[in-house]
Amino acid sequence: MQILGVPFETRFVNGYNDYIEYTISQSDWVKTLRGLAWSELELLELPSATITASPRLARAHKRFAEAQEFYRRGDWEETMTNCRKVFEAVIKDTTGKDDLSESEAAFQALITDPAKAKSVNDVIKSFAPFLHLARHEQRPSISIKPEDAMLALHITGSMLAYLAHK
Repeated sequence: MQILGVPFETRFVNGYNDYIEYTISQSDWVKTLRGLAWSELELLELPSATITASPRLARAHKRFAEAQEFYRRGDWEETMTNCRKVFEAVIKDTTGKDDLSESEAAFQALITDPAKAKSVNDVIKSFAPFLHLARHEQRPSISIKPEDAMLALHITGSMLAYLAHK
């Protein structure tokens, strides 16, 4: 296995400018990284402008951004903890109450179809125990792995994007 050296700044000079600029397409860059045996991080695209435009989802979006940052740092437990906080923020900011038992009311306020709101609530309620696995006080301790954190990000991000479009 070869390891890349410490990065250092280089300066290319031609007769007309101080530097040469070259753009690498994302697909070529991913192929290059893969060829160097670097891992690929999966990107999750969210309509952030839509999410942040809604005052009810602004804090949830911030929590989700924090979860993504923890994932980038390799802190899987905090990734999952912040994903849980996304749903807590949605409930609190939608109902004005710091009471998780109000979750269905929160989703009914965001989703006009009551059957869909109930279904979304049921999905999130069934997902909550998975997110709680990252709590530090768990006995016995449960090892949280990158794929656990990635699952948490995918489901949380998908739900947040769905709620933003309602």
